Amino acid sequence: MKFHTSNFAKSASDPNAISIARGRPKFYEGRQFWPLCPYKKHLEMWRTGNMSPDEWDLMYKRDVLDVLDVDVVAKQLGDGAVLCCWEAADDYCHRFQVAKWLKSAGHEVSETSGRYQSPEKIIEAEMIRKEKNQKFEGLSERQKKVLKLEETAYSCKKAGSRDMILKHLESEYRMLTSDEQVLVYGRLDESVRERLLQTSLL
Repeated sequence: MKFHTSNFAKSASDPNAISIARGRPKFYEGRQFWPLCPYKKHLEMWRTGNMSPDEWDLMYKRDVLDVLDVDVVAKQLGDGAVLCCWEAADDYCHRFQVAKWLKSAGHEVSETSGRYQSPEKIIEAEMIRKEKNQKFEGLSERQKKVLKLEETAYSCKKAGSRDMILKHLESEYRMLTSDEQVLVYGRLDESVRERLLQTSLL
């Protein structure tokens, strides 16, 4: 059988759409398939950041997929079903785990919401996102501004623009208290730390 995965933004109006999310938008009027929905406890643990993608996969597999018969579920969904959740194609979402599960039983599954990434790539992107959030954890808005200027500087292709932003970073760094500077300094790239040393800002 052939299936598709997507999100509500793209496929809510598709006549074959089936929600596998616990919540759904007001504009969605299609079917709901509760057996594939994550438990409330899964979502609460994920949202609090107390669970890695790998841990989520193991728990969802144990609590949901392992207790279901994949071929029975496939028949209940029906050929051509579009399994919908909230996330974009390059965000981490349980629908990709469902897709992998269906494929393991010989069914065909394709993502229709846009650019498709393998589960491995999605996990990698999610880990990067969490690392980035940790970088800003516990900092004031002034401290975060310095780190954001660093990110902006190194996304510039032109050396002149990059240097101008780094000078702005130095100026913002000067305005921090000594305690604030210590916290920010350890989270900056080595090249930026060297620049700060050379300009005698420490």
